[in-house]
Amino acid sequence: MKRKWFATDAIGATLWQLGVALLLLWLSRFAFAWYNADICAVDSFGEVLRLSAHGLRFDLSALAYFNALFILMRVLPFNFVYSAAYNRIVLWIYGICNGIMLAINLGDIPYFRFTGARLRWSNVLNITTDSDIWRIVLQYAGSYWWAFAAVGLVVAAMIWLATRVRMRPSAGFLSRKGWRIAVAIFFAGITFLAMRGRVGAGVPLAIPDAAFAAHKSPQINVVLNSPFCILRSLNRKKSNVEEEFSFFDDATTGYNPQFCTQWIRLARPSKYCDNRDRERRIGMARQHRSTHRRRETWIDAISRFYSRAVGGISTHNSVQPVLLWWIHGGIVRIPCIRPFLLHAFAIQ
Repeated sequence: MKRKWFATDAIGATLWQLGVALLLLWLSRFAFAWYNADICAVDSFGEVLRLSAHGLRFDLSALAYFNALFILMRVLPFNFVYSAAYNRIVLWIYGICNGIMLAINLGDIPYFRFTGARLRWSNVLNITTDSDIWRIVLQYAGSYWWAFAAVGLVVAAMIWLATRVRMRPSAGFLSRKGWRIAVAIFFAGITFLAMRGRVGAGVPLAIPDAAFAAHKSPQINVVLNSPFCILRSLNRKKSNVEEEFSFFDDATTGYNPQFCTQWIRLARPSKYCDNRDRERRIGMARQHRSTHRRRETWIDAISRFYSRAVGGISTHNSVQPVLLWWIHGGIVRIPCIRPFLLHAFAIQ
């Protein structure tokens, strides 16, 4: 008989096993940051620790998605959840789901150097639909054998730690069916909130939210984890792109005044956004291409639009320094100038 460390009820065993999976997922971020330190622009262990702390809610979201079935089967308010056969099935589901989650995150450590971004669903489709998939896998296994070994060791450690607990029926008021139903509802609510990544109204936690924790754009990849990025990119056609900014409609002539006005309000000084946050947002926008047919950057698009709407300046080289100074909190701070600029970007 395997030696157990402690005995607890189904709720305690579930929390212990989820904690083991979460800890291993969180620790794998340190291996990712160490192997890709030159690309992710992390210079110290303290910086990695700060980014990892911000990435905890992304880990919780991925953990909730991958363990939804496991949590459901464990918190059912029935006595058969303590049977040996049922627990064996539940542990198999736990091992498979969390093994896949950890394998994705660890496998992306060397694969990240080929893409420069965390795995997306489109990357998975490109790999699995390739006609030479098995040759690629064998070649990848030969070159990065240590990644496959790391996956095996980490998954084995997870299973060993998860089975150190012995389940026993609940005692006291938790043995009553009414309380067990209440606990099951509570677990369902907590799991839903963990999936969303935030409490309250608004959109769920998304990939661009990692930018608020990064001082440099490449550090976003340290905050994120690969299972979360794959899940969040399932319903996106262009899932390899972090964020796309378009100042123009599909037509070759028109522009999108509503988006321009919203971007101006986002970039200008605000009591809810300090200079560092605003600079990170602008840096992300400048780093990515727009969806315009001519593939111009956002600064090219807004410069061309500014010269068309206001007039007087038509060259990109002369407009760019003025716009950068304006967006970083220059002329927009003047109360009498601000309404004129907002009106200029809102007219046709």
